[in-house]
Amino acid sequence: MRLEVGGEAEWGWVGALGRLLPELVALDALVVPPGTASLETCHRDVNVENVRRALDGGVVVLDWENCGSARPAWELAKILADLPLPDAAQAWRAYRDEGGPGVLAEPADFSMAIAEQGHLLEIYANRAMSSRESAENRSRARSRLRSMLARPLTIARIDALLATRDTT
Repeated sequence: MRLEVGGEAEWGWVGALGRLLPELVALDALVVPPGTASLETCHRDVNVENVRRALDGGVVVLDWENCGSARPAWELAKILADLPLPDAAQAWRAYRDEGGPGVLAEPADFSMAIAEQGHLLEIYANRAMSSRESAENRSRARSRLRSMLARPLTIARIDALLATRDTT
């Protein structure tokens, strides 16, 4: 595949991915299978696009097409991994105060977030470089890559997220 030359704004994600790759690969050592005894029905795709504020002040979670068996703690970890640390601490506190079933205890609780991050990075990198994709799709993929690589899930970030439980 031939890459067209572009500026930092277009291809800056390549350098960021290259610099982060050793840290991202190191995450693989944390991933463990969930074990069938701990599985419950979970949404498995909670993100800002699938959560809306209800008129009564509550929260509505939309788009349940990916729901299935997962560990509640892993779903919580995935949600927190997508947030800046102060927002993650606030979300964790709200989740706990409302009686959420997930309890984060160790780095392995981020297994689902780690696997999803690797999967999405591969999808978006392939899409960003594919001449078979439309210019719009390549641009969207590059934008998503830049966003993901600006605050990637790393071992240090997982440690920081787990440390917020001691401050919430």
